[in-house]
Amino acid sequence: MKKITLLNKEERVIFHDKLINLPLKEKVIIDKSIFYYNDPAPCYIHRSSIVKKLLYKFQVSLEEQLLEGKRELMWSDIPLENREFIDLDNIVHKVIIKDYNS
Repeated sequence: MKKITLLNKEERVIFHDKLINLPLKEKVIIDKSIFYYNDPAPCYIHRSSIVKKLLYKFQVSLEEQLLEGKRELMWSDIPLENREFIDLDNIVHKVIIKDYNS
């Protein structure tokens, strides 16, 4: 499992934790719940499913970077559609990826 660190432009840590703990935009979760399940008030099961789908997209982007040998990358290196649902999107500048045990 990977742990990620998100930094702002001043190189201050704004997130340092496991991927599953990334804050997601509530509006995106609701919109996806309506899209996938016609459910404007997602239950735990629907919410969990949507969170997993969104984080999977983000994780795939990170893994593509890791395959290229990158452990540090600019936020803009991740395609917008794979990061815009993260609630820190407008303040993140850089990403550092580490193995969970590191």
